[in-house]
Amino acid sequence: MKHRLLIALFCLSVFLVPVFGTGLPTNSITEDPIDLCKQILDQKSEPWLQSSKEDLLQQYGEAYNLGENENKYILLESPTLAFDYFQGGSSTIGQSISRDLLIHILEQAIMAPQETTNILAKATISQGIKEYLKAYEIATKYRETQKLNYEEAIQFLDNRFGYSKLNHAVKLNEREVSQSQVLNTDKTTKKILAQLDKIGKRYPTSIPLVNALPIFEEIYQQLTASNIGLAGYQPFREFSAEMQRLNQARINERIRFRSEIRITHPAAGTVWTIPEPVELKWTTAKIDADKTIRFFLVKNDMVVQDLGIFKNEAIKSGIILNRTLPAGDNYKVMGIEQFPANKYHVAKFATAFFSIRKAPRPEKKPAPPPEPEVIVEETVEPEPVETDTTEPEVIPEEAVVVPDPPTETPVSVNPPKKEELPEEKVIAKPVVEEKTDEEPAVTAVKPETEEEIALRNFFDGRSISYTKELVVETENITISLWDHGRQDGDIVSIYLNGEQVVSKHTLTYKKKVYEVKLDNTKPNDLFLYAHNLGRFAPNTVSIEISDGTTSENIILNSDLKSCEAVLINVKQ
Repeated sequence: MKHRLLIALFCLSVFLVPVFGTGLPTNSITEDPIDLCKQILDQKSEPWLQSSKEDLLQQYGEAYNLGENENKYILLESPTLAFDYFQGGSSTIGQSISRDLLIHILEQAIMAPQETTNILAKATISQGIKEYLKAYEIATKYRETQKLNYEEAIQFLDNRFGYSKLNHAVKLNEREVSQSQVLNTDKTTKKILAQLDKIGKRYPTSIPLVNALPIFEEIYQQLTASNIGLAGYQPFREFSAEMQRLNQARINERIRFRSEIRITHPAAGTVWTIPEPVELKWTTAKIDADKTIRFFLVKNDMVVQDLGIFKNEAIKSGIILNRTLPAGDNYKVMGIEQFPANKYHVAKFATAFFSIRKAPRPEKKPAPPPEPEVIVEETVEPEPVETDTTEPEVIPEEAVVVPDPPTETPVSVNPPKKEELPEEKVIAKPVVEEKTDEEPAVTAVKPETEEEIALRNFFDGRSISYTKELVVETENITISLWDHGRQDGDIVSIYLNGEQVVSKHTLTYKKKVYEVKLDNTKPNDLFLYAHNLGRFAPNTVSIEISDGTTSENIILNSDLKSCEAVLINVKQ
């Protein structure tokens, strides 16, 4: 039964390779992935039927189970495609590889090619079945509903190649493997093995695949040039040639169906004025309307504002620019596709340079001339005379005293109050209290202005948060930088008191040392500025700060909206 299934699978694979590989007739090639997907499913439905699935699972059952880490051998599938891991569909094995495992696989490829190819064959079968099952789910949905969207079509086209690889992997796995003879370690072999020792010293315990894949290619090219190891083993060369053909077809297809973004506004000659709201316009290809696009404002090569994430609706109005942005003619807008259907391609677009201006401040109206002061003399009404209802007392004429006539001295109608009488102005001098031993004099500290606080807590439209405060012995220090965690292409700058001391440095696992001079009269702001997010946001950098006597290790994070910083004081 097993042999009959194997023969049937072989015949089916040979018959269907033109459909599921690269052999579609030129005149049937379509630029629409949905149409191509329907064409493939309508032409040959056998591999996507329930019975076909059951036969495949029965054929490739537990006999092809892999040992621990053996799935990583898939990286040898077509090593002449340096980034075949990303472009060839093997994304399920993780984004990094153990340094020791990488060295072990390469040693096996050099010293034991037959055993290595058997493990590789099982890894390819395992990977091929996973890809086939993904494509099968989409084919089943189409068969039931006769509907496909763009994302489903891309996934089907990408994963259908797993089915085409199975027959080649089966043939490689059926090779009888005798124990490999000890390889004659000639001069060339020793030289290649010496490179593996350097890899062990150069990298930490884990190596991102973006760094590991070029190592695979370099070693394999050296083996090919000398016709030794894996490259000298004929069954592997035949298998690798087929894998190269299928993976290259997959890559070419992805390129043909890749999504696109084009920003039509702003463009060269556009002028945005702060604080007026601004507008974005764009067009896309092969991006569904319900997908989103993220836009950034870039000044030279530096992201200065995250404009937002918007639905793919071709226009977005009412965007408010950061008021702290300086005027200039060196601004661009960059658009990036979010959650792409093709996980190996992200659509990006950057506009030409355009200008940002600041609206002139409204002129203050001159103050009106002061109106002439009108002095109104207050009239003093005589106090009412109290009338006495009692009969007046009769005074005899002899007792009446006639008062003297008034003098010539005028009497003020409204005499000023005592405190309002004109006196000589005296400017009081401040009283200086004498210092005593018991009560030292206190020096008043000028409070920070709002502008000073803003400069310390914001930079280029990004907020700055302080994670630590340090004290060093001297104003001359060194700072060492390296990538914390995954090495994923982070580009950063370091600013000290607002001045750039490290410019657009790409982080690696290797320390980069810089000398800086602190200001010993104040706390020094040292903060991390991210120019991109790498492949894994946020940007994270390990910093070692040393004054020659002691050192301190700090981890700082930064994204496109915020920066982390430390305060450094020089010991007095």
